[in-house]
Amino acid sequence: MTGEISYFRKRFFGGFNRHDVIDYIEKLAKERNRLRTTDGVEVAEAAPGSSTADLAAEIVMLRTELLSAKRVEIEDREYKNAVVNAAIKAFTELETTLSNLNTDVINVSVQARGELKNTRETVAALPDMLEQAAQRFRELLRVLDNVDDGAGETNATTNG
Repeated sequence: MTGEISYFRKRFFGGFNRHDVIDYIEKLAKERNRLRTTDGVEVAEAAPGSSTADLAAEIVMLRTELLSAKRVEIEDREYKNAVVNAAIKAFTELETTLSNLNTDVINVSVQARGELKNTRETVAALPDMLEQAAQRFRELLRVLDNVDDGAGETNATTNG
């Protein structure tokens, strides 16, 4: 702007030439109207091929890339959240399964201990049971021997 001010012609009395100042203000107004503000960034509406038009096109392209990057970031965040939620769900299911298996193992362990105790008691009682069975068997053998001896005497008396 300082270069533009030098275009003002000075008057001998009272400062700058009125027509130069009016022309400069009109030029600034046209330039302002040519530029518009979008999302806080000035975008030029200049003729194609000019540096302002190139900048405007680059700004539009960068905004498009930014929106695309934001969409990708949002999709990535949603995907990560979905993966984390699935992992939490799987972990919870595994935790429940592990708890159930732990309960089953404890129940089977208690049952096995009870069965083992009964088996030990039965095995410990086996010698006594076998001894009682052996005594009973000997008694039965004596009874049978007596029966055979008595039947032989009865036959001898009858025959004699």
